[in-house]
Amino acid sequence: MRILYLLQDLPYPLTNGVRVKLFNLISYIAKSHECHILSFGDKDFHSRAQELQEKVPNIRILDLFPLNSGLALHLKRLNCLLRRKPLFLARWNNNAFAKAVMQTLESTQYDVVHLDALGMASYVHLCQPTPTIISTTDATSLVYRRAAKANRSFIGKVYQYSASRSIARFERNILPAFNKVHVVSKLDRDYLLSQIPKANIECIEHVVPDEVLQYPRASLSSLPRNEKRILFTGNLRCDSISKGLLAFLSVAYPLIRKEYPDVELTVLGRDAPSNVRKQIENASGVHLLEWVEDYCAEIIKTHVVVFPDWTGTGIKTRVLYALALGKPIVASPVALEGIEVQDGMHCFRREVDGEFAKAVMLLLNNQELRRTMGQNARRLILDRYNAEMSVQKWLKLYNCKEIV
Repeated sequence: MRILYLLQDLPYPLTNGVRVKLFNLISYIAKSHECHILSFGDKDFHSRAQELQEKVPNIRILDLFPLNSGLALHLKRLNCLLRRKPLFLARWNNNAFAKAVMQTLESTQYDVVHLDALGMASYVHLCQPTPTIISTTDATSLVYRRAAKANRSFIGKVYQYSASRSIARFERNILPAFNKVHVVSKLDRDYLLSQIPKANIECIEHVVPDEVLQYPRASLSSLPRNEKRILFTGNLRCDSISKGLLAFLSVAYPLIRKEYPDVELTVLGRDAPSNVRKQIENASGVHLLEWVEDYCAEIIKTHVVVFPDWTGTGIKTRVLYALALGKPIVASPVALEGIEVQDGMHCFRREVDGEFAKAVMLLLNNQELRRTMGQNARRLILDRYNAEMSVQKWLKLYNCKEIV
């Protein structure tokens, strides 16, 4: 099978869930199928493309295109505004990219075209009659709707509600044009179907790659008995993640620190806004790390991992990684959406309040509970979220006979 991937971002390095999803998928598909890529990229995208090619030598990167910026971006946004389209589409509105898509499809016959993320959706009509699939990962309009509901700023709330309506209108118009639409959670699928009954929507969950599942794990008993370590991880540029952290620091963490004065909290997060960075730096016993070479090792050497996400949709890759590495976690209900966990067996599901703090302290104080919960969590990931199962679902999705 020959597949053309149209990407709004190169999936390397693995700094967010969308990149991880796409990297895992292409890595496995390319083992037995022909994968060609046309992609946009931000700064240093040529060097990133070289690294991606080294990691997945079987792929063929046909061409790369810079994202719109400066005056060109402002003009494209104005055009989107006049045409009542979501403003974020302006970054990927590129005539050279459109020409490359048409020339590629004229010169090469593909079994399917995979457009990844909603930013690529406008190019669907250039791909027909070749079967097309779009992976939006999440229901984008629902992401904005939830963010607006949680936003405490009136201006921010108005902007996000307006963006949600614009994106929902775009989804209704464009998604039925695809043979298949992919999302990672049933919640997102059900929402989109309620809004767009004509869309052909498939749910395939995120998976954990083999290198994480096979990572050499230290036992919980090897952690220092006289230390208590908590880990928070997430991209702090994302409003829903940073607000969750601030809620944890203001409500739950002081209660934990009162019971365990020597507890240490490591915040592993990139791109923290200045106000978030300031609150992290002013908190006692909290250390900020923007980047580590070995992400799995950072998870392994902690006692409890916390995910106090404020809002969002989809399946959180960072949550799957912690579960896969056998670590006990305490997470908000939003952070666990789409993952088939049982509260008290695989993790603790708590709102970010005093109960969240109690769950963390229970785990810090009970080594056997940490071990048992971690084992249950890892077993769930091995059984339910492995790459082999996911690839078979994707191959079925890519099969022309299945999607036409």
